Amino acid sequence: KWWFAGESMKTTRQNQQRFLFGDVGVEQAGGGLIPTDRIDFDSLRRWPGGGGLIDSVRVKHVSGGYSTVGARTYKQDFIDWEGENLDGGWMDEPPPIKHYQALVTRTRGSEHPCIMLTHTPKKGATEIVVLFTAEQSNSRAIINCTWDDVPHLTEKWKRDALANVPSYMRDTVSKGIPTIGIGAVYPIPEEMFKIDPFKIPDHWPRAFGFDGGWHNTAATWGAFDRDSATWYLYDEHKAGELLIPVHAAAIKSRGAWIPGVGDVRLSNIKDGEELLEEYIENGLPIIPAYKQGKEARVEKVRQGLMTGKIKVFSTMRKWLEEYRMYHYDDNGLIKKQNDHLMDATQHLIDEGPRIAKTIQQASVARKPIRSIKFGERM
Repeated sequence: KWWFAGESMKTTRQNQQRFLFGDVGVEQAGGGLIPTDRIDFDSLRRWPGGGGLIDSVRVKHVSGGYSTVGARTYKQDFIDWEGENLDGGWMDEPPPIKHYQALVTRTRGSEHPCIMLTHTPKKGATEIVVLFTAEQSNSRAIINCTWDDVPHLTEKWKRDALANVPSYMRDTVSKGIPTIGIGAVYPIPEEMFKIDPFKIPDHWPRAFGFDGGWHNTAATWGAFDRDSATWYLYDEHKAGELLIPVHAAAIKSRGAWIPGVGDVRLSNIKDGEELLEEYIENGLPIIPAYKQGKEARVEKVRQGLMTGKIKVFSTMRKWLEEYRMYHYDDNGLIKKQNDHLMDATQHLIDEGPRIAKTIQQASVARKPIRSIKFGERM
């Protein structure tokens, strides 16, 4: 049993209902995502005074049984959001937080609940945007869809549309980036550094930056073209709440010979030192990052992106998602949320050139990794 919900009866009718069932009142003619031979029109009931908005209708399921779907709006009385037991819902446009929480509550009896929210964050950092971006949880995920991910939008349409949008809103409408804080840490258009993947030459040395933690552990791999002094970021790892050997295996699978530099983010430095030692004991060639100079590391990355000395493969989807949300708060401080790949990249760009190796160099110079004290320079 599912609900779809929007801002008003009119918008829910014209957007989601038409998208699923076709034009209002002539659903039997087809035109929606759900084929007409799957819709039980005898069961269709509409909201009184809703202009054709569907209250409930049965849809034949692949299992042979029936699912039930109906509409709600954010302007309805809250009592209309109570009492039902649901398996999921689709909320279009940013919902009030109380309606989102009500829908979550409605799924408490489902074995596989699923709630989808689709919207362009034109209203900035609403409560629902902050919930998904500021508070990390394995129960939620953000799928960022940009204009480049939508094949039916032509280049001419995108150019004309952007020309009629204020400059401060262009990243919001084209990339889905909320207007938050006082600005992006890296205010550089992706077109300046994002490139298509290519086979990396064997003579380019490689390294990875590392940022460890329990909620998320991240690594960014880069290849360094010494002739042009340019970094090419080509691979990423980001996962949370996994054991250290699992992270270590994933990182080594990219090339156990590739050296790394980074740290483990914990409030207790001694604990961070011990955890980094565990990664090393699991076979990762990581040296501790130089801890001082956060702003200097950020500036190195910023300058690299601006001058073309850092290029990023377009396949780095998680990296790009973090990049789009990496911002300063209202006090001018970098917001510490969803930034693990950004931190890993800063370590890589700052200290990568001195540790990067080719596979030939690694095979000649490889030695057993000794225990390293946290913060020690090699």
